[in-house]
Amino acid sequence: MQETAVMEKILEKGSKPEDWIQFLNQEQQDKSSNLTPGSYSHLISLYKKAADNISPENNAANAAYAKILVDLARLHA
Repeated sequence: MQETAVMEKILEKGSKPEDWIQFLNQEQQDKSSNLTPGSYSHLISLYKKAADNISPENNAANAAYAKILVDLARLHA
């Protein structure tokens, strides 16, 4: 399934951190063998999109949400 379609489906299903983390892990796995500056920037934008679309109030104690935020911070470092 195309990346945009997957993200739209995640948003339609309520933007759950578990759905985002599954998608992000797959994207990172797909790009890890050939990580260029462009693909690196793309991964950062995907993680940012996930973080921006997950409700922090409803997911403050969610491990998948925490992992997304930590991974985003690591990518920025």
